[in-house]
Amino acid sequence: MGDDTARWNVFRTALLRSAGFPSEWLGSLAAEGPDRLAERYVEARDRWERTRTTTLQTLWDMRGSVDGPERTVVNRAVRTVRGSRNVVDSSERVLACVSAWNAVNADLATVHASVVAELTTALASEYDREVDLLLAHTSSAEFRDAVLLSSPAAYESFVRNDEADRFRGSKFALAAYRFLQRFSAKCETGGSIGPLNLMSVGGEPARLAAAGTAVGVRSVEDATVGRVHYAAVGDGRSARRRSLLSYWAACELGRSLLRDPGAHRERRPFRVYATPVTGASPAELDLLRHIDGQTPVSALAMLTGTAVDDVDALVDGLVRRGVLDDTWWAPYFTNDPGDDVQKLAEAIGTAGTERTSELVSDVRGFAHASLEERPALLGSIARRFTELTGRPAWRGAGGLRTDRAVVYEEAIDNVTESWIDAAGARGLTDRLSTALDLVASFAVEDRAAGQSLLAAELDRRRVDELPAADVRALPGVQRAGGPSTRRERLQRLVDTDLPCIELGRADLTEAGVLADDIADWPVFGAADVMLSGADGPPVLSELHHIWPTLACWVRALYDDDVLGNGELWRIVADELAPAVPTLQEIVRNEKATDSTAHGHAVLCLDRGLPVPDGTPVPMDRVVVRRWADGFIGLHDPHDGRDLWLMPEYPDSGVELGGLIHCCIPALHLASFAVGAHTPRIVVDGVVVQRRRWQVAVADIPAVTGRVPGAQDWLDVQVWRRGLGLPRRVYFMPDTEQKPMFLDFSSVVSVANFAACVRTARGVVLTEALPDPDHLWLNTGDGTVPSELRTLLWRDRGRAVPT
Repeated sequence: MGDDTARWNVFRTALLRSAGFPSEWLGSLAAEGPDRLAERYVEARDRWERTRTTTLQTLWDMRGSVDGPERTVVNRAVRTVRGSRNVVDSSERVLACVSAWNAVNADLATVHASVVAELTTALASEYDREVDLLLAHTSSAEFRDAVLLSSPAAYESFVRNDEADRFRGSKFALAAYRFLQRFSAKCETGGSIGPLNLMSVGGEPARLAAAGTAVGVRSVEDATVGRVHYAAVGDGRSARRRSLLSYWAACELGRSLLRDPGAHRERRPFRVYATPVTGASPAELDLLRHIDGQTPVSALAMLTGTAVDDVDALVDGLVRRGVLDDTWWAPYFTNDPGDDVQKLAEAIGTAGTERTSELVSDVRGFAHASLEERPALLGSIARRFTELTGRPAWRGAGGLRTDRAVVYEEAIDNVTESWIDAAGARGLTDRLSTALDLVASFAVEDRAAGQSLLAAELDRRRVDELPAADVRALPGVQRAGGPSTRRERLQRLVDTDLPCIELGRADLTEAGVLADDIADWPVFGAADVMLSGADGPPVLSELHHIWPTLACWVRALYDDDVLGNGELWRIVADELAPAVPTLQEIVRNEKATDSTAHGHAVLCLDRGLPVPDGTPVPMDRVVVRRWADGFIGLHDPHDGRDLWLMPEYPDSGVELGGLIHCCIPALHLASFAVGAHTPRIVVDGVVVQRRRWQVAVADIPAVTGRVPGAQDWLDVQVWRRGLGLPRRVYFMPDTEQKPMFLDFSSVVSVANFAACVRTARGVVLTEALPDPDHLWLNTGDGTVPSELRTLLWRDRGRAVPT
């Protein structure tokens, strides 16, 4: 447990994410019969292996005490046992030695023949049973609706192949399983991220407290937070829904609008900061002073007192020189890009813009259409999008990612009135503190190494400050101090022969893993925590460094007062004072942003696009220099302010480069591998990494048929038990980007695993933790995997939770 010197605070609002369909849907596919038969064979094989080893050792010992013809007899017996055959023609002494081997070898052959005979029938029967269950799920309107936004090709296939014989005899059974495992085993179903709900942390929701009693509220006991309270109206099928226009689709629609002959006055040029302004005329310089990424050409003409056609010509010239760009983008950090498209359409106001506005309205209305109407409506939306833009309405059709469609949908509020009381909130931070300090120690070490690199660069150039662009060009991943010594120290504590390693604060401190200067740094984290009930440890499934992490699209679903974004801003500002909290520019074409610019400055690294709720800071006016407290960070001479930069994810679309060394420490729960097998790592009662195995596909027994044959099934089960794999795991081949669920007791699941790894070279498997027996969230339709995304900061005595 954490001590009083390592206090973390947790914010009052958390996001409760869950799977969209009950885990029982997956569990019902597993069967005991084939598993018991395999276990019977494995036990006989284990006895066979032990007896074989003992017999060979005895024969080797005997060989050392004989010579001549007797040694030849012993050698022949050794070769026979090695060949897994019974020894029948030998001396009495040798026969006495191998009697146990002969018996167990014969028994294994008998068991094998019996098991294979039973499995041959059982596997075919079980496959048919599981496929019938899959067909029942894929035939339901709710399941197909979830598939609809993920893959139109798969949706059409399910509709065309809903007859049992056609479904069973095709590849669609495995496709159905892949969707089912995603919908029932992961917290990312029913929209871009899955059913999303709010949870109050530290107290009962105000509305319930005022009412005095709450009808339908359930309570469950958890070992970490005590009692968790919630009311459920059903699984993700029962959620309230909202559909939005994807960011990439909004940009395509906006660009198509500006191709309208009457739209040139609405061009909104923005600065390209990578291109310096040289040789500009007075008129160009005057124009550049008014360029902010959101002012159209028509307004720029009025601001500069210049004719619109002349402003057009100036913009064209600056675009050709790379100083400006007039490609239309929805603003960064926008809550709903459809709003921005409609505003642009209204500003242009020509007859052709009405179709675009209608399309955006239909996207919003998609969430409220009946299940029967949605396929046709989505088809209409996709067709009209292509007509307007000339672009396909789907990216990567057939994949499992909803954020590639024109429309994405969020399912919210199927779980309501959920809360953890004040004692539970304290219990959560107490339990997490050592684990968070461990990850923070790695982050602080990284940042300190980067600071050393910046200091050396200032000394090398003999200057007190550098333009931010020069620092951005420095290596962003190179470590000034070489390999991480703290990670190496942690690695030395991990015994790969054990299934689980349990470490406490004292262990980590003694080994020099925990940094002793964490309190000197501002450290924030957004922890995804999976609770495991009254008798299970919490699992830290992910840790994000973005602060605040209540994403922009979440602000489209819940208002700022409910989310507490004003309080978040005050906490961040207090913790980082006197420097100004600053986000970096991002460009994500396929998904929404994960952070919000609520009150923050935004460092515009490449482009000067507008930033809702934030203050853009052009990179070309920012320098890197040593602050008063000794930190080498960003400074804006224009406003005389230091800027504490908060890093984005590596896939932000805009490279930060060496400016990463000016950021707050970036918490990240990276996979920690120490070889082919890495045990579960538990830190002060928190699972910071699930047990994992890294294997070559060449070592995995092949499954050759559509249904695993009896010998294939036995080979897979022997391989599984030899590695110590549990019944349920997640696996990710090197050909995939998302892990998939695998239940070794399900014939279809094993068949899916074999098909998925067939073209891969390697695969990583991790234990499914919490297992289905420790899922706490029961929606009335069944239990679902769930996780809390909690916002945390390490208390430096600056911000006080409200």
